[in-house]
Amino acid sequence: MTMRFLRERILTAAALLGIVGSLVAAGPARAAPSVLNLSQVNETTNRTTPVGQYTTKFGVTIELRAGWYQGFQYGWARVSASSRWRADDVIWLRIYRNGSREFVHGTRNDGSQTSTHTFGQITLADPNYRFSACLQRGNDYDCTAEW
Repeated sequence: MTMRFLRERILTAAALLGIVGSLVAAGPARAAPSVLNLSQVNETTNRTTPVGQYTTKFGVTIELRAGWYQGFQYGWARVSASSRWRADDVIWLRIYRNGSREFVHGTRNDGSQTSTHTFGQITLADPNYRFSACLQRGNDYDCTAEW
């Protein structure tokens, strides 16, 4: 082996070790949880109400909320305390996916809180993936506009 060849091999090996070392130091990419539990929703930051408050046909005000948790955006449904709220009322986060609608993360208010909310669902930058907040009373429901 010539000295030049040996030096090129050493420099190449050092460069590769540097690249691998920087990847190891950075660690694996953190995956976002697809669903936030109730306490994680309470830890979100930069919260907004994308479609504004909505008073349902039952007279109960609900909101579709959005916020950030560990660098990812989530949406959830929320109801504020209301004299028209009934013990059997349920709020839902409704997700639209490519034309289908799915109610997820339903929750009930036990009457002891000033407001209650559903679990949070990760948002996607996809026009075919949208949310709304819904209030169900018996077999009937009313929802906010889509976001």
